[in-house]
Amino acid sequence: MSSNKTRQWWGTEKMKDKTKAIWFPAKTHGIGWGLPARWQGWAVMAIYVLLMIAGSIVLTQPGWKMIVFPIYIVVLTILFVFVCWKKGDSLKWNWGKGKKEQP
Repeated sequence: MSSNKTRQWWGTEKMKDKTKAIWFPAKTHGIGWGLPARWQGWAVMAIYVLLMIAGSIVLTQPGWKMIVFPIYIVVLTILFVFVCWKKGDSLKWNWGKGKKEQP
């Protein structure tokens, strides 16, 4: 097997898909994602917020253990960040529009 095929097999040469639809664009300053750019991103964000509100109403009622609500919030947030990571721009530090990347 040639080295080129080996690199493709192991995924070290990542081909960038130019047609990938970004749901969450990168922030212009700093690291992270900004507001959604597509309706799918807005739908995911709305579902996240609605589930947070529903959880805060239901899981803070008497009869629920206190640890359930924080675990619920952490799990929802991890899932939301995972969707942002998969459907958003790559994470890197941005210095603003038109500025070159600082060391």
